[in-house]
Amino acid sequence: MKGFYRSTYEHNDEKKNMAVTQFEPADARRCFPCWDEPACKATFKITLDVPSELVALSNMPVVEEKVDGSLKQFHIRNLQSCLHIWLLLLLVYLIMWKIIHPMGSKFEYIVKLARQTKGNLHYMLLRELWNYTRSAKHATVFKNLCCCVLHAKHGHPARIMFRMGNISVATVVGHELAHQWFGNLVTMEWWTDLWLNEGFATWVSYLATDSLFPDWKIWSQFVNESTEGLRLDGLAESHPIEVEVNHAGEIDEIFDSISYRKGASVIRMLQSYLGAERFQSQFLSSGANGEGHWVVPVTLCFGSYDVRKNFLLQAKSEALDIKELVGSQIAGDQVANSWIEVNVDQTGFYRVKYDEPLVARLRYAIDKQLLSTADRHGILDDLFALCMARQESLTSLINLMGAYRGEVEYIVLSSLISVSYKVRRIAADAVPDLVDYFKQFFINLFQYTAERLGWEPKPGESHLDAMLRGEILTALAQFGHDLTLEEANKRFQEFLNDRNTPLCSPDIRKATYVAVMQQASKTNRSGSLSDTPDPDLVLEVLNFMLSPEVRSQDVIMGLPTSPEGRDVAWEWLKENWERILKTYGSGFLITRFVSAVVSPFASVEKAKEVEEFFVSHGTQSIARTLKQSLERVNINANWVQSVKNENNLLDAVKELAYRKY
Repeated sequence: MKGFYRSTYEHNDEKKNMAVTQFEPADARRCFPCWDEPACKATFKITLDVPSELVALSNMPVVEEKVDGSLKQFHIRNLQSCLHIWLLLLLVYLIMWKIIHPMGSKFEYIVKLARQTKGNLHYMLLRELWNYTRSAKHATVFKNLCCCVLHAKHGHPARIMFRMGNISVATVVGHELAHQWFGNLVTMEWWTDLWLNEGFATWVSYLATDSLFPDWKIWSQFVNESTEGLRLDGLAESHPIEVEVNHAGEIDEIFDSISYRKGASVIRMLQSYLGAERFQSQFLSSGANGEGHWVVPVTLCFGSYDVRKNFLLQAKSEALDIKELVGSQIAGDQVANSWIEVNVDQTGFYRVKYDEPLVARLRYAIDKQLLSTADRHGILDDLFALCMARQESLTSLINLMGAYRGEVEYIVLSSLISVSYKVRRIAADAVPDLVDYFKQFFINLFQYTAERLGWEPKPGESHLDAMLRGEILTALAQFGHDLTLEEANKRFQEFLNDRNTPLCSPDIRKATYVAVMQQASKTNRSGSLSDTPDPDLVLEVLNFMLSPEVRSQDVIMGLPTSPEGRDVAWEWLKENWERILKTYGSGFLITRFVSAVVSPFASVEKAKEVEEFFVSHGTQSIARTLKQSLERVNINANWVQSVKNENNLLDAVKELAYRKY
């Protein structure tokens, strides 16, 4: 998927070939001689000779087209010197598409002739984004010569997509359209400042999606961007958002959570602290570089969101008195009894560590729903990160998790599910005798929400509840909840008999597959194979991932997610490494293989084994990813040892597993 390469698609159940380009970051040179670097821009003319039954498409003007027997010749010219070489798109394919202009706009939307465009979410988004940007102050930034090519999953009709897929489509389309300004017309001088491209485009994608679909509460989900950014930023082998790049082979590795998510989070932190108007009118328009001072905007509230204080932390170590901060807003006896919450609404990009008495007060505030959705999410994520870093005990973490049983918000419960998966995984390595207690605790934790949502959509329910249903049922299936497994198997049988049955809608289909695979055997291969605990099936799906049946960009979706699959995946990776390296070479896919297979391990011995293997099998393109993955293994190993030494864990998890609510 680099340079000018061959891809495939299906037409009337027949596989067809197409030629398509992917030039960013430094692969235009694979197609023709050029300087494909950020600071270099040029005009150019390209001639394409293609068979007459095919058509060539470009995002640059076709100034001349000639037919010479069985060949057609296309002359393509870039007349805008402000554009980079890597922005050029060339696409050669069978004529089975048409170009439309939604709402009479200047957008050219290319659709499959057989597709019903009016039911296509991508089409609707382009229409809405055009209406939105047409009235915006800087609407012209969306009118420059451009063409966004998206994965097929982003073009499915809305009626057959699961709800999380709709949000993904919206933010991806918004992100790519934002690049027409942040990255295409306005570009960093060198890859060191890639975060300016990707961070701003990520932030703007939420801004646009929130304007178009306010009922999605998309900003409440932005905390996931911050969480992923913080997770990578917490590694010693991480990097600043401004990172030195000395070789073309290093570029792909920095298209990561730091450039995208930390970059976007820092932008949002500044906007939240300065205010939207001041941020746009003064900060964005100034064009000034900072002086490199260490400054963190901090927000704090005390017992109520009405008692709030904002200040700048300007040193790496500083002691502050809470009474002096909030002053006359509180009475003397309130200090000893009220909860304190730092990083209000999680707009700051930093972690917060509370001592145990403060955590106890926050547990009460969470249980009574006194905190905002974003803060309930942030407190959980901070304590989980501190637990991984052995700054907090697992006992303290699960006690906090117990306060979320009555939680109703999607973004908080989604995070709670994610944390529960990771806790189960580490418990299996550290205290395997307690795993059943952990599973029972998590079933108790999520059962209330599952009963509230049920299996069937309810009239008038929110978009977020529809998304949550699938995640909650998937979690209960993962933890072996008998009633969920039984119901899922019934629905799966109905689905096998009738693929259009409403009993297995897209929102709950993954939960159904996962439930089936929890009891899968070699005679039952259907469903989400990567979720199976059967090592033989894990190996089967891994081999399938390298077959011609799976497109290159989809391969990483089949890497195992079950704890039982990690050893099988590692042996498979070693055995197939030369083939994988030859097939995927440099680029993001090869780094995903390494990260997904190596990071789940939790022993120092395994870290040494992995390191020794890559001494003779490594490559420059995975150097940073390998270091980060090995660091995660060592973090997991240290966490396992810490959990083994906890004296109160058994009593805590047993009490939570059988607590009566």
